[in-house]
Amino acid sequence: MPGTPGGEFPFWVVVTGGGTFGPTYTAYVSSIRDREIDVVNLSLTPPLVTARIDVKGQPNKMTLNKAQTLLYVAEDQSDTVEVIDINATHATVNTVHESIPVIAPPAGSAGAMPPALAQYTGANTNSVTLSADETRLYVTNGNQNNVCFRLVRLVWNFSSHDCCSESLPERRVHDQDFTLLLVSLSVVWRFADVRMRQFEHSRSRFERLSSGGRLGPTL
Repeated sequence: MPGTPGGEFPFWVVVTGGGTFGPTYTAYVSSIRDREIDVVNLSLTPPLVTARIDVKGQPNKMTLNKAQTLLYVAEDQSDTVEVIDINATHATVNTVHESIPVIAPPAGSAGAMPPALAQYTGANTNSVTLSADETRLYVTNGNQNNVCFRLVRLVWNFSSHDCCSESLPERRVHDQDFTLLLVSLSVVWRFADVRMRQFEHSRSRFERLSSGGRLGPTL
């Protein structure tokens, strides 16, 4: 709001509106320092901050559902994903609908971190996305170097005649999750392959330099 402190260290933004959602565009901006989501009406001149949504952790990256009624916010420090109701027809608009913990469970539990990493308690939850069919929520934990995913089930709320989300028990990616493991290995392999080619190029240039040859163009 005008003259109200807040919104410092803006990090990520998602925009709703346009097309079948109407002519009004609204931006949701994550403010890491103030631990809030700033709601900005982009259809006004100049754009106007219309609300500030307090959250538990430091909000990082965010994503929307297809209906543009729910905002999923990955949050560091609290190691959670906040689900925010942004449906303008709801009395609960711009409030936290649910807080989903994504940190690894205690040692000895299913899905717990390996003993060597148990000393690191902060998950550094930093990004989130929905699967194409919106049945799974994928969350990256930077400090724990893993991906957590939670099943999301769509249920019909007869009191408000609206479709909302209900989260089911979370699950973490381990060796048995073969498909996702292959994706991770593919990324690692591609990175290693690039580094190896850079190394081979540097070694070739060094050998030519040592033998008095002329250096070619660098990468």
